[in-house]
Formats: sequence, structure tokens, C-alpha cells
Amino acid sequence: MSDNKHSDAKSEPQAHHYAELPGSSGYNTGLPLEYEEAAHYGESLPEYQPTAVDQTMGELTKGRDSVDDGRVDIDLNSRLLRTLSVLVPNEPPPKDNRYSKPPPTYTAHGSWGIRMNIVIQVVGSRGDVQPFVALGTELQRHGHRVRLATHDAFADFVRNSGLEFYPIGGDPTELMAYMVKNPGLIPSVKSLRAGEIQKKRKMVAEMLEGCWRSCIEPDPLTSQPFVAEAIIANPPSFAHIHCAQALGVPLHLMFTMPWTSTRAFCHPLANITSKNPHIPPGAANFVSYRAVEWMTWQGLGDIVNAWRHSLDLEPIPFSEGPCLAETLSVPFTYCWSPALVPKPDDWADHIDVCGFFFRDPPDFTPDPELDAFLKTGPPPIYIGFGSIVIDDPDKLTAMLVEAVLSTGQRAIISRGWSKLGANQPANPNILYLGDCPHEWLFQHVAAVIHHGGAGTTACGLQNGRPTMVVPFFGDQPFWGEMVAAAGAGPRPIPQKMLTSENLAEGIIDCLTPGALAAAGKMADTMRSESGVRQAVASFHANLPLEKMRCDLLPDLPAVWCFRKNGKNYKLSKAAAEVATSHMRLKWADLKRYESSPINIDNRRWDPVTATASSLAATGTGMVTSAADIVVKPIQAFSRQSSSKSGAKSDVTSDTASARSDDTFGKSAGLDVPSSSNSRTASPVRSPMVEAVKGSASGVGGFFKHWSKGMFLDMPLAVTEGMRNAPKLYGGEVYDPGVVTDWKSGGVAAGKNFAHGMVEGMGGLVMSPIRGAKKEGAMGAAKGAGIGLLNMGTKFSSGVLGLVALSGQGVYQSARATIKRETRKTIKEARKAEGPYAVMTRGGGGSPVDEGQQAKVCFIGGGNMAAAIIGGLLAKDIPKQNISVSEPWDVNREKMAARGVRTTTSNLEAAEGADIVIIAVKPQVAKTVVEELGAGWAKQDKLPLVISITAGNTLASFVSWFRQSLGGDRAPHIVRVMPNTPALVGEGASGLYAGEDVTEPERALTTALLGSVSKATEWVDKEELLDVVTGLSGSGPAYFFAFVEHLIASATSLGLSEEQATRLAKQTCFGAGKMLVESSEDPSQLRKNVTSPNGTTHAALVSFEQAGLKDIVHGAVKAATDRAEELGKN
Repeated sequence: MSDNKHSDAKSEPQAHHYAELPGSSGYNTGLPLEYEEAAHYGESLPEYQPTAVDQTMGELTKGRDSVDDGRVDIDLNSRLLRTLSVLVPNEPPPKDNRYSKPPPTYTAHGSWGIRMNIVIQVVGSRGDVQPFVALGTELQRHGHRVRLATHDAFADFVRNSGLEFYPIGGDPTELMAYMVKNPGLIPSVKSLRAGEIQKKRKMVAEMLEGCWRSCIEPDPLTSQPFVAEAIIANPPSFAHIHCAQALGVPLHLMFTMPWTSTRAFCHPLANITSKNPHIPPGAANFVSYRAVEWMTWQGLGDIVNAWRHSLDLEPIPFSEGPCLAETLSVPFTYCWSPALVPKPDDWADHIDVCGFFFRDPPDFTPDPELDAFLKTGPPPIYIGFGSIVIDDPDKLTAMLVEAVLSTGQRAIISRGWSKLGANQPANPNILYLGDCPHEWLFQHVAAVIHHGGAGTTACGLQNGRPTMVVPFFGDQPFWGEMVAAAGAGPRPIPQKMLTSENLAEGIIDCLTPGALAAAGKMADTMRSESGVRQAVASFHANLPLEKMRCDLLPDLPAVWCFRKNGKNYKLSKAAAEVATSHMRLKWADLKRYESSPINIDNRRWDPVTATASSLAATGTGMVTSAADIVVKPIQAFSRQSSSKSGAKSDVTSDTASARSDDTFGKSAGLDVPSSSNSRTASPVRSPMVEAVKGSASGVGGFFKHWSKGMFLDMPLAVTEGMRNAPKLYGGEVYDPGVVTDWKSGGVAAGKNFAHGMVEGMGGLVMSPIRGAKKEGAMGAAKGAGIGLLNMGTKFSSGVLGLVALSGQGVYQSARATIKRETRKTIKEARKAEGPYAVMTRGGGGSPVDEGQQAKVCFIGGGNMAAAIIGGLLAKDIPKQNISVSEPWDVNREKMAARGVRTTTSNLEAAEGADIVIIAVKPQVAKTVVEELGAGWAKQDKLPLVISITAGNTLASFVSWFRQSLGGDRAPHIVRVMPNTPALVGEGASGLYAGEDVTEPERALTTALLGSVSKATEWVDKEELLDVVTGLSGSGPAYFFAFVEHLIASATSLGLSEEQATRLAKQTCFGAGKMLVESSEDPSQLRKNVTSPNGTTHAALVSFEQAGLKDIVHGAVKAATDRAEELGKN
């Protein structure tokens, strides 16, 4: 290389000269020639500059003849690739950075406008999970409630990081072992013969179901309810789009390797092995992503569609499944340094490259052995392969030790999941290490050698450590090449090519000054980035903020909606709980609200392929259903046989019907776990009944597919094919809108018809005119031809669409009416989370103090206080947040036994409290209030006061507080009249608040009392609390008196007292349960069990003759009057 050429490369870093790659197709350009000639890092390297990734991807093709590194070969001359290349969009014009969208702005902690329940779904190794732990921690700082859903093996790791955990199933150890044996997308023959493919497919089905449950089920440890309001996921979790579609919530994908189609470089899991003069290099790279996605969908599409069936979602056509994320423009954040791999110009604004995700460094103190090893010599080399499961760990360990000792270095070898070093003799220069935070360890080593996981790579570079990658599969070769391109380490050596000799050479290369300098410069660049914060900003920036806001509590996301006085309202779970509690809104009035609806359409290209694909789909469904007429009875008897032999059957009755909904291809017959909306065990039926039922469902499925295909799918396919045909000759296509029900179907049909008529008929005149203006006579001739084509396509689409689109709308409405179990499950889960959402103001924060749950103080520790405390503890309110002041030793000891803070001092108990509940006798309430007021006189902020004392009015409390506080100050006060069934969590309470009590304070009171009261009714006038006293306050005593007399009557007529008591108790309990659970009013229930001139009729006549109505009214009025008298005293 001449000096001039070298200096040119330095002065213009982007104008690199590229080395010719032996065996390269020419589609993946190579490393800059400056780096290629610097074969050993002992030579002087040019100054590091951030390198475009397409300059290095060609290196990934080297050695393809001798090693399987996990990538799939892409033959551009194959029929599939030629077909896919037709779908590559036109290359966008060069991007002008002056007008490019700036990266999202990071908001300070707590300043984000909405707090949500966020579930993060991750499939992979610990290295895949760790970046999302960092992300979840940062999201928590913004007030969100974060659940990380991943494999059971990482439960402690996630929970110890302060995040909620939900197990989705799947064994990462098995997954890693399988990937090592089958690093590519195509499994080996050995794995096929061993039955590993079917096992992994079942594992995928298990994880899909686990991901869905992670969106709607309570915490498995605390039972705290949880329904996701946003989903973040890595692509291999596969369930993300489908869960988001079922819930109607925002989705954001994040990943550590390129997963979005681009012309800049090929898919990291693909290797382009041939040339095609008709496919430009950029298009070839773009196609590689589609090829990988199509191959993945080919193996998993039937599993996904069977699982979607259990969620009441329609199957996804084979033509749409592979590229859903790109088709739907799902926001995507890539967590790597843009200095290492810049964002390609053809990635849209909803795709961001934010930097590596680093968690907060954990507190770590090395054990004596590690500490001594680090102090007794020069910094060692770190070697570790993390979660990789290796077939022969002893052989690999011996190779590592030999290489290290031959270089004269010391080494720390991480045992990892393969237990490296388990059978090796001790060596003073080798330390075998268990789990240790890389953030701490990499500060104390000279270089790192690992498998090339993105997280480990990032941690090594952030600490300025030269890195050598020994890739096993997946994106690991990609990151190895990126490190080499940056000059921070040698070229990666695939695990199957690793020897002690080339490993020793790699160690020597890592320790050269050039490698250390390049790694140091990369570290300086990465330290200026803030990947996690930028990713959170990207997540927030892509949320439909205004569509998500609750109309009553705008800092919470809306999940319900209702219409009143001609206006639509959106409510959060907390707002809905409050509204149904004391705003006379009924749950039946609320409908499920989707802030981010997802519609997956089968896009048609032209009428010919549209008709053909519709016929193929219909035929496939009919054939599969016909086969089920025979297959399902066989499965029924097979299950019976398996159960008799003691084997547990995994087959569900819905699998075949779900399989029959597959749009293309033959199902592998995988048995998918039932969904959460159908987990109730079905009664055991005889195999003959199951066989008949299965055969009948096959017959029904056959005619269903035939009728739907002939009368709906095919006309719709032709309609859309005709409408989209103008794209074939450069025309524009009109979109009539999404069809979700009969109303939108009718609107779409009308719009499509009007547009078809106008464009079809008008085009005969306007198209030649437009053509003539552009190209003269030749343009007019072309325009006339286009006008005729438009007449045939758009006119036909408009007319046929009147039937097809309207029919599609009717079908969608009918399907929504029938397939509603999943929607019902979601509604019930959201309703169940309501009280908890009120208590924590949405689940992500607190009603009083941001990020903390409210601190509650009880003045008085009697039975009612004990009942409420028990309810709060059952709702997982922290014990340290509850304090009790109680003068009596016995009661105080009972409270202390529950783990709450106890004292004899009212002021001590109330110190720092957000809510003070006064639960004392009416005659001592004034003394308590005066003591509290005097103690709070110097406080700026006063707690919410809730009184459950009988008779003391709101005006009395306000007067007492003002006298003791001085001036006109008084806390916000709520009066509550509970009843004694609260002691068993079945209470009823009446509530009244002063005008200054805010809606959040009302909501908080409702939640507190809701822990022990099934009915919490707010009254508009304080005097109505006296009526509440007469009804529910004294009501239990009326009931007990009635039961007492009922038992006495039965005893006097001959039953033993024990028999009469048991029968009376159960009768009253059962009747009460019927009353609570029935939608009918008491009078109707009475009529339902009263036969004319029967025994019950005779008893009721006796009641009326004795004046039962007047007796009950007199009792309620007497109690009400007495309560009013007590309030005046």
C-alpha cells in the first residue's frame, strides 16, 4: 500500500478501499484494505473510525466450505429468491441528514405523562435477558409497573433486580444445547431422528401460551393482578404481535441483532452464495431478511396459528406471517452502539439504534479466592461461554488451558452452563469461576474471549478490553466481525474450528498495543452514549399518547370506554373502579377500549394470484377437515390408550380444528396447550363420544371452509385483487378502510364502489389527457390503455365490493359475537385489577407519594380496624406501611402479631402517614382529633382522615380540627359506616366525603374499604349515612335474629337444635349467594321459588298477615332515627 493511498483513507474515512474476498459473491463488501493488510496487531493500525457495517459483512462468508456457523445459504438463482426479489421496494433517494428525524428526547425520571403496566417478553439466554433487566429498571424509574416474562431459570435473577417476574416456560439450557447442535435454521438429520424438532416445537407452543398468560394473569408469588397496557419484546419470543392484537395495546420490539430488511447488509443469519445479474447487491441483502423470515414461518406458522385459534384470532396467511413486524410498522429499537453499526439510511423513523443496554452495576465483593488470584499476578485473560451448552466440556477446557499456558498468560475461565473445568487438575495460573458480574470482572482483566453474545461483547468494549469472539451460532459471528472491523480484536474463530494453536494466536493478538488502543477508543465512544435511556425515550416517543390517556385520570392509560350524552369517554382501570363504585356507572355499560388496534389483512397483488391463493386456502381447509373425519376419532382412542398406560396426553380437543384454519401447508399435528380462557378441566368423556364429536367437527369444518371460501373469501380476494391491480402498471390504489364489523364493512363497500365508479368511468377521459400532458400523442395512447385497464379493474372492484366488503363486515360481526371467550377473559382480568389499580394509582405508582404505596395509620385497634388491616395485608400492602395506635395491651399484641407497627402514642403512629383512619368510640373521638390537630399544627401537608366512628358528623370533625390546628385549616375528611361482616371480608359500607375531598382521595378510600367490603356506596347527603346505619350497619343483627327464630321454630317442630342450626345456616348462606350472583332482583327470586298454593306460598302469606313489611320498616327506621339522635349529641 502506498503512503498516498493510506493517507487518503485517513482523510476521508467513508471512502474506504475494499479488500477482495476469496469466495465472496461480491454482494457483501469486505473490510477496509487498511485493516486487511494489518494482519497482525503488532503493526501500526490506522486511526479507528466508525465503519459502515456493509464494509465488513463480506468477511462472514469466509470459511463456509469448512464450517457450519449457523447461517443459511441464500441462492439468488433459486425460484423463491427470484420471487422475493420482485417484492423489494424501490430504493429510496439518498437521505439528507438535515431533514432526518432527530433521536427521541429523554425525559427525566417521573416526568413521563402516563404510567402503565408493561410486560417485557424475552426468549433466550441470560445474555439476552440481562439487557432487558436494565431496560425494565429504567422504565420503573419513570413510574411504570414492569413485569419481565422469560424462562423459569431466570426467576431469581429478575426478581433480585427489583422487577416482577412471570415464567413463560421453555428450558434455555435445552434451547442452547439444540442451537449448538443445529446452529443454522435447517436442523441436522441427527436431530430429526432423535425427535428433537417436535420437542422444540412443543416448547415453542408452551412459550407462546406462557407469553399470553404473562399479559393477563396475576403475579404467581404475590397474586397481585396484572393486565398489560404495553408490550416490549425481543423477536424470538414470537408471541408479541399476537398478544398485542388480542389486547389492543402498543407493541415495541427491541433486539441485539439486525432484524429489519435493509439494503445496507444482509441478514446476520444468511449467507449469499451466488450472483444474479438481475438482482442488485442492495436488493440481494434486502431479500436475505425475507428469506430468513419465510423459513422461520415455514417451521412455526402452524404452531402460531393453532395458538391464535385459542385466542379467538383468525389465522395468518402464509404470505403475511413472515414479515408482520415490517408490514405493520411496529416500532423497533436496536440496542447496539451506532458507532459500531450505524443505522442504515433505508430504515424508517420508527426504527432507532440507541446504544447498548447496560444495567446499573451491581454491588459486588469478590470472594477471597478471586480477590487473591487477581492480586497475585498480572491481569488475567477472561474466557467464558456463558449459557452455551457444550457437548464435551472437558475437551474444550483442556484446549483452553493449553492455549493459555502456551502464551505465558494467566486466565479466569467461567464455568458457565457447561461446567468448564469440573474435571481439571488445579493450576496456579488458571482460576475457574462461577457466577460473577461482568461489569465488575471486566475491569480487572487484560482481554476477554467469549461466544460473541451482544451483551458480553458490549460489556467488554465498554471497559476498553480487547475482545476475541468464538461464535457458536446466531448473531455471534456478526458481532465477532464487528469487533474485528473496529480493530478491537482478531477475526472470530468459529467454535468448530477452534484449536489451542489458533486460540493462542488470538490471545497474543488481543494483547497488542493496537488492539488495546482500538478497544479504548471504542470505550470512549460508548461511554458518551446512554443506550437504556435512549431506548426508553424511543419507547415513549412511539406511543399513541393522546389516544391512550384516561379522560378522568390522564396520567393512566385508558382500557375501557363508554358513551354518554352523545360523547365517548375513555377510562383507566382505576377510573372505572371509582366510577362503578360511586358514579352510578355499571360494568355492563363499559366496553373494551383498544388504544392500538392491530389489523392483519391478506394483501392481494392482482386478481389472478388473489383468486389462486383463495382457492388454495379453501382447498387446504376442506382437505384437512375431511381428514379430521378419520383422524380425530383415531386421536380420541389414542388418548384413551395413552391414559390407561399412565402417559399424560398433551393433545387438546381444539388442535385439529385450529390446525384446519391454517391457510397454507400441511400441519405437523403439534398439540398446543389450551389457552387461559379454556383452562378449566373438561369432564372426562368416553372415547366413543369424543370420536363422534371429532368426526362431526370434521364434517362441519369441511362445509364451513367450502361455504366461507366460495361465498366470502373468493369474492373478497377478487375484489381486492382488482383494486390493487393498478399497482402493476404504476397506478395509485385507493384504500377504503379497515373492515372490523358490519358498519365499517358497509362504509368500505360504499367508498370502494364510489371510487371505482368515478375512477373507472372518469379514467376513460382523464387518463389520456394526463398522458398527453406528459408525453404528447404517445402519452395519450398510453393513457387510453390505462383508462381501459382502470375501467376493467376499478369498476369491477367497486361493483363486486358491494357484496364482498359488506359480507366481510357481517362475517366479522358474527365472528366477534361467537368468538368472545378471550375478550371476556381480558375484561374480567381488567375488572379484577381495578381495586389494586386504585390503591396504587394504576399499578405503576402511588396515590399519594410517587413510587411508594400509601402509608396508613389506624387510631384504635379494635375489631373493625383489625378487619381492615387484614384486608390490606391480603392485598399485599407492605406491613411496614401500616401503623396502629392502641392503648389496650391485648389488642396491641394482636396487631403486632400481624407484623404491623404498633404503639400507644397516637402522634407516633400518625407520623408520616398519608391516611389516618380513626376507629375509636364516638365519645373519645373529640379527644383524639384535638391531640392529632395539635401535633400537626406545624405540618404543611395534612393526611387524608377517614372516620369509621358512629354518630360523629363531618361538621364536628372539621370544627375539632380547626380549633386544634388554628385558623381555618382542616384535613380532607371522609366518613365511613362499615358493618360487622367486614370482619370476614364480606362487608358493606356507606361513605360520605366533604366537598374538598378529591377524586383520587375518593378512589383511595374506596380501595381501602374495598379490601373488606364487597359493597362501597357513596351517598350525596351526610344524613343518608343514618339510613345506611339502619340498613347495613344494623342489618346483620336483623339477620341473626331472623335465623335465631328460624332455628327455634324448627326445633319446636321436632328437629334437633344441631340439625336445625346446620340447615338454617346453609339455607341462609345459599340464598344469600344466589341473591349476590343473580342478575334478578329479590322479588323475582322470591317468585321463582314460590309455587301457587305451595308450602312457600303458605309461609309468605303468614308473613304478610303478621305484618312483616311493617316490622322490617319499623326496625330500619328505629335504627336510622337512633343514629340521627347520636349525631346530634
